[in-house]
Amino acid sequence: MRCDRCDQPIPPGEEERVLVGGASGAGTVVVLHRKLCPRSRAHAAPYPAGLGR
Repeated sequence: MRCDRCDQPIPPGEEERVLVGGASGAGTVVVLHRKLCPRSRAHAAPYPAGLGR
């Protein structure tokens, strides 16, 4: 299983499944590491810090 945030493998028992609410993506389940991990470059914000706001 791979983390949807950092795209790295998650050892068994160290995953957390999170249900996405709201209008965009409602009902989607994402799988993450239990401890905060860095975001992969593919999931990074599309704009440099401070731009696009």
